[in-house]
Amino acid sequence: MISTLNNNLKVKLFFFDIDENESKPYLRDSLMYAKIKTQIRQHPGWRLLTLSGNFHNKTSDQSTMASWLKQDKELNLSSRLCLLNMEYLQGTCMANFGHGLETKQLGQAPRTIDKALDCDHYFVLCPPNSYYEYTGYFYTRYITAAKMTNIYTH
Repeated sequence: MISTLNNNLKVKLFFFDIDENESKPYLRDSLMYAKIKTQIRQHPGWRLLTLSGNFHNKTSDQSTMASWLKQDKELNLSSRLCLLNMEYLQGTCMANFGHGLETKQLGQAPRTIDKALDCDHYFVLCPPNSYYEYTGYFYTRYITAAKMTNIYTH
């Protein structure tokens, strides 16, 4: 998606994750939040879509990027955030699980969610009073690690 949108003049990309020299990992989510807040302040008319790992989008943990954004009274985003979880049955992903960026095989025994619909992909928005720690989820039976790409933003 990033490679495709990089050349679209209507889309502005920015990176909000920390780099290895920027800070201690335990500050990662608060620094990502600060970078996103800076972009929102600089471009109040933007519609902002962030791509991050599931952990960073959950609101049940008060130290996540999503929780920081939801609690920010100045930004007043709490009713406008769409915080999605990626649900899947199995596949591969590229992520940092504490040992640097690596490809990892993922999988689990089939659950109710894996059998709910007879399709490989679907999207669900949860009602506002839901106890789910996200506002919705995208389901795909099989995930595939993204190919690494080098792009430069404008």
